[in-house]
Amino acid sequence: MPLVSIVMPTFNRADTIRRAIASIQAQSVRDWELIVVDDGSIDDTAALIAGMDPRLKIIRQENRGSAVARNTGLRQSTGKYIAFLDSDDEWLPHHLELCLAFLRAHPEEAFVTTIFLEDLGQGRFVNHPGIEISEWHPSLAKRIGSHMLDLPAGETDPYLRVYPSRQPIGEWGQQIVARTPFREVFHYSGRIFEHFRWGFLMGLPPTVMTREAFETTGFFDTGYYIASDFGYTAQLGRHFRTNFLSIPSYIKHELAPAGNRLGEDHLAKGKTQPEFNKDMLRWIEELFWNDRPQDRELSELRSHKQFYLAKTDLIHGLRDEALRSLDEAMNNSPERWQVLSLKLFVKLIPDPELCQRAFVTMFKVSYTWELFLRREITIGGIIRKSLKHLLATIRDFRHSSRKRVEQGSALTPQRIPKSRQLH
Repeated sequence: MPLVSIVMPTFNRADTIRRAIASIQAQSVRDWELIVVDDGSIDDTAALIAGMDPRLKIIRQENRGSAVARNTGLRQSTGKYIAFLDSDDEWLPHHLELCLAFLRAHPEEAFVTTIFLEDLGQGRFVNHPGIEISEWHPSLAKRIGSHMLDLPAGETDPYLRVYPSRQPIGEWGQQIVARTPFREVFHYSGRIFEHFRWGFLMGLPPTVMTREAFETTGFFDTGYYIASDFGYTAQLGRHFRTNFLSIPSYIKHELAPAGNRLGEDHLAKGKTQPEFNKDMLRWIEELFWNDRPQDRELSELRSHKQFYLAKTDLIHGLRDEALRSLDEAMNNSPERWQVLSLKLFVKLIPDPELCQRAFVTMFKVSYTWELFLRREITIGGIIRKSLKHLLATIRDFRHSSRKRVEQGSALTPQRIPKSRQLH
């Protein structure tokens, strides 16, 4: 029986999976099994990794999503501890050693998690969940008038917005941390389930849990095709005390090893982004709002998520879906005028394709303005970007109009169809 079972779902990751497996092989802990569940890849992912390591087991199945793939891996796992790694990312060499040292020193605890760094390329990294806890979630809480994420009096440590306890790393981990380039590392802990209403507070790949924790929390909910990992981490937070070590031990990559785009987009981005945001809205409803629909804060938070979903739908050309989300968001929205303005904007442009392009242009111009306010771009840069997007929108509008005229002239008057939404 191995000490650690590592579950790795994969789909068309021939460009990254060897990097992920190499990071496991580089761990100072050697007693592990790796269960790779190939979820219907149509590239040579499985063939590429066959024979890489005798501790590696490959299971192939039809494409059914990451939740089903992780559950397949969990059913095959035999280790005392369970860890997860995505096939496009990597662990830092101290990850397993540090997490297992914590769990051995604290046998009463069920799981532990760490910081993960999102590598955007060109030397740019984002700290998660640091940016969520210090900036994104408090900004949203302020918008709806919530004090849940206020810092305790006299404190400046952003993690104390969520965790009630902070202490130095104990003797169990001091030597491990000393061998890394990271300093000022602390152990935060507490019952933080209610704070998951704001969104992600931990990632799945930097988390290691005991088999007892798995037996309590169970399998991933396959009803959530994209964001099942969020619900799983929230359920861990519901059942157990969360333990967080403020040290990076995992890197989430936006690019392939050669610096080019991934062959397959991340699930939360690209064409599946609307589905991801729908999943997140459903999780907020299932975990919090459905039991407390009269709670003002939860209702306003839900409306905000609906508003955000509407904007995502517009970016992807889903005009009808966006209108439905905007209608629902109006009920308790803390951003009522913005919701109303966007709804009017969408209604004024009935053509879905043109509505998409106009909104994307408006979105890009707004984002460029934010860059200017942060002094990351000049006025000249704003003008150039704005003109570029405006000219592109005009060109697309002319092309769309000409296309409709050409299509209309090819039909007899009796056969001209009623306007319909394009998806």
